[in-house]
Amino acid sequence: MKNSPRAAELTTLLESRISHFYTNFQVDEIGRVVSVGDGIARVYGLNEIQAGEMVEFASGVKGIALNLENENVGIVVFGSDTAIKEGDLVKRTGSIVDVPAGKAMLGRVVDALGVPIDGRGALSDHERRRVEVKAPGIIERKSVHEPMQTGLKAVDSLVPIGRGQRELIIGDRQTGKTAIAIDTILNQKQMNSRSTSESETLYCVYVAIGQKRSTVAQLVQILSEANALEYSILVAATASDPAPLQFLAPYSGCAMGEYFRDNGMHALIIYDDLSKQAVAYRQMSLLLRRPPGREAFPGDVFYLHSRLLERAAKRSDQTGAGSLTALPVIETQAGDVSAYIPTNVIPITDGQICLETELFYRGIRPAINVGLSVSRVGSAAQLKAMKQVCGSSKLELAQYREVAALAQFGSDLDAATQALLNRGARLTEVPKQPQYAPLPIEKQILVIYAAVNGFCDRMPLEKIEQFEKVITSLIIPELLQKLLIYLNFALAGLKGNKIFRLPGGIQIYSNYLLKVVFFFTIGLIWRSTFLHMNELLQAAAQFCPALGEGMSGTGGGGGLPGPFGDPGSTNTTALAGTSDEQAQAEPGTREERNAPRVRDAEVGGIVRNSGLEASIHNRILRLDNLDSPYLLDRKGVDSWADVKAELDGADSQREYYRRLDFESRDPQIREEKMECFNFNIFKTLLQGNPGLANQAPYKAQEVLDDFFDERGDQLSKEGVTVLERDRRELSFLNGVKQQLQQNGPAFVKHLFEKD
Repeated sequence: MKNSPRAAELTTLLESRISHFYTNFQVDEIGRVVSVGDGIARVYGLNEIQAGEMVEFASGVKGIALNLENENVGIVVFGSDTAIKEGDLVKRTGSIVDVPAGKAMLGRVVDALGVPIDGRGALSDHERRRVEVKAPGIIERKSVHEPMQTGLKAVDSLVPIGRGQRELIIGDRQTGKTAIAIDTILNQKQMNSRSTSESETLYCVYVAIGQKRSTVAQLVQILSEANALEYSILVAATASDPAPLQFLAPYSGCAMGEYFRDNGMHALIIYDDLSKQAVAYRQMSLLLRRPPGREAFPGDVFYLHSRLLERAAKRSDQTGAGSLTALPVIETQAGDVSAYIPTNVIPITDGQICLETELFYRGIRPAINVGLSVSRVGSAAQLKAMKQVCGSSKLELAQYREVAALAQFGSDLDAATQALLNRGARLTEVPKQPQYAPLPIEKQILVIYAAVNGFCDRMPLEKIEQFEKVITSLIIPELLQKLLIYLNFALAGLKGNKIFRLPGGIQIYSNYLLKVVFFFTIGLIWRSTFLHMNELLQAAAQFCPALGEGMSGTGGGGGLPGPFGDPGSTNTTALAGTSDEQAQAEPGTREERNAPRVRDAEVGGIVRNSGLEASIHNRILRLDNLDSPYLLDRKGVDSWADVKAELDGADSQREYYRRLDFESRDPQIREEKMECFNFNIFKTLLQGNPGLANQAPYKAQEVLDDFFDERGDQLSKEGVTVLERDRRELSFLNGVKQQLQQNGPAFVKHLFEKD
């Protein structure tokens, strides 16, 4: 009891002396370390410090003030805390964390603070940007409408991504999440080589969070060998780095990407992965004594990711029209997408690509679950050509999965169900793609066009990948370039469903003309491939042995029905026309016998007009089916010149006209309609390829037939006579011909104007 006053006096004396140890100015601007450990330093003083401000310790290590408490300041240390000891001085810097940004960063590997770690010396001329900035506001943004090609058939066709979009890649470990991201970076090499201005180039930022150093080194090697480092920046916060650096790395990479976005350029940033960033932030928060929530994560972990991902945006034209596209990666445990972090990130993003371990082990790679994957931007950021081709594929895949599940319980399936299962199996096979081998968009369209239209329905599954390789390697480059020109027009998007008013009072919606141009072009590519490439004809026999026998000229082969007659009929007979013996055996005139007879023969999923006496011209013009090389009897037809010579025959022309089936009550009108729809209408679309002008645009004619049917139904209701309807159709065809002859490609380009 006697010592209590003495102790109280001693406490007062100590407090008095401590209070005079620093001046007021020193206490506001500097502080002393009270305790340090696990990357967290408790500092007394720093009364004027602001939340998020950078501080510097006596050893030169920097940190950031996150907790401002009554007694002390909680600081997370950027780097090792072994050089910091109790009593060390800490001073304010008056600045927020910033990192270098600019084109000088391209090709470099840096840490979370922007310090180069690739051993290539210091950075050249650059500017510095804050890692924490406010996301662009509503007025500064524009809706996502430009495609960002990944080079993956499964993504570009079913889950399209646009510039400025945020698309989540989610799945278990070792399911190919990083491979999708790397393929996207590699694909920009060919896309950037086609860009005509800097504003079209897409720069890439890859942020590695909590990964092994060996993994990052391997990634650098892959990008370097593909010459992809020249437009890429790598930010690495590896597993050996402290938690604060893993927490900071995504914000640093985002600041580097924002440099391009804010300067009218385009950038892609990949966060691989945000699950590890959330774990690092949880570690920091628990050490700072913040109250834990669900799964021990702090209450503001949602804000951690939302403020990061909201910075990815497509800017308006008034603010430079730049964009920053984000591909965040989230790792799940045993496919549980209902965990805390996945359910936080999914509503923030504009869609997700879901990967499944089961699909991966079944050999479906990329292992994308088409049913769970979605793009909320959708076809608004997809090439119109790709949208035309794969519009129904996702529905067909969904139907296939449903029917396949039921088919396991029964073996008696009707023909329609078997056809659905057959098509679905091939639609599942086509999107498969090897790792680090992105496919150009024009080749993707050709392959998907083949699968969706049933061209591979009769081909063995194990041969489809090989067949695709042959097609994409032997396709005529000039024709691919021609298709690419049309795709570049389509990049701008179609200007609504515009009505074109043509001479004669005829009106037509632009979507019909768009289909005509597209199907015509892509049809030419497929047909000319087979007509020019004898190797493909031989390859077809290898891919589908049953069809190979049909090429030999000895019959349909393999029990398959003959393509242009009764089952087992020989191709030689079909080529040569009607023999004398057949002419004596069949009643009617020769002209009647030679008229094509329609038979419901399902060949490759397409009902074909067929007849035993069909000419070679009739046959070749039907080569819009990938299974069709066996239809071409190669006896006496060894080169394109032989084929073209046969095509130029007048008899073949009349046969072609007859096959077009332009019916009319007035023979003169019928002949004029045939002439209007002749190949010359589209000759302006085939500049530099005059030989191809001799091939019929079958798909285009099909689309126009649909247009005439719709228009004919409407006119019939209005009481218009058939003859008058024919006259109006003729007037329309004349109008299209006149437009194409006068304006040429400009008329086509008009279909793809910007909004």
